[in-house]
Amino acid sequence: MTKEGLKKAVENGTSKFMGVTDISADEEGSIEFTSRFTSIEEPFLLYNPVTMDFKEKISQMAANDILFTSVDHLPAEMPVEASRHFGSKLMPFVEAVVKSDFSKPFAEQTDLPVEIYNAIICANGELTPRFNYI
Repeated sequence: MTKEGLKKAVENGTSKFMGVTDISADEEGSIEFTSRFTSIEEPFLLYNPVTMDFKEKISQMAANDILFTSVDHLPAEMPVEASRHFGSKLMPFVEAVVKSDFSKPFAEQTDLPVEIYNAIICANGELTPRFNYI
C-alpha cells in the first residue's frame, strides 16, 4: 500500500479504511506509510493520508484520519501465564541439551531427547535429514 495510492483513494472518496495494523512492522515496507511504531503502552496513532502526518492522541481524530498500529516487538509480548507454561514444558529438556556434545555429527547425537532431536533443523552447518526439503 503506497502513500500516494492511499492519498488518492481518500481524496476521491473510495477509501474504506478505518484503521490499519501493520503486523510486519517493516519500515516503509508493504504498508509504505509505516515510518513510526507504536508501543504496548500506547498501541495506536492516527495517520492522515492527505497530509501524510501522524498524531499521537486518538482523541484528536479528524476527517481522513486512519487508526494505525504497528508494534515492532509484538510477537515477543507473551502473557506471563503462556511464558510460564512454555518454560515448564521446556525445563525437562534443558539439562540434556546442555550436556550434549554438539561437535559430534548429527547422527551421533543420540544423547538428546527425541523431542529435541526431531526438532533440530540445522546441525554442524547443514540441514538435518528431516529438513533437507527446505
